[in-house]
Amino acid sequence: MSAAAQAARRAQGGALQGEGASAKVSAFLCRAMRAEDVPACAAVEAAVPDGWNAAALAEELAQPAARLFVAEAAGAQTVFLEMRAQNGAARALYASLGFVQTGMRRGFYTNPRDDAVLLQKSLSGMLFAKA
Repeated sequence: MSAAAQAARRAQGGALQGEGASAKVSAFLCRAMRAEDVPACAAVEAAVPDGWNAAALAEELAQPAARLFVAEAAGAQTVFLEMRAQNGAARALYASLGFVQTGMRRGFYTNPRDDAVLLQKSLSGMLFAKA
């Protein structure tokens, strides 16, 4: 099943093979960042080395050419991502942030040819400020 088909099935509340009937789907909304988002975004940034503080985020948000976005999730518990296997710098960054490899898609990328590394990180136990 293609990634798009999997996403569509999950969005409709369906479980994929191996996920079991208890798999839950959380919808999210991506929108432009607003001034009232700064405290929550600063809390997320505080969880990573050299993250931006609230003052830096507010300053950037005030720039006319700035394009900052937030994703709002209904009870998100895990972050998933995929990346090129050859991207050593990104692999090291994500490992330093607590992401773990959960799989690989051989030959997923075609230009140039590369494998896709699947990573995930649990959000349980992380505290975020309420917006």
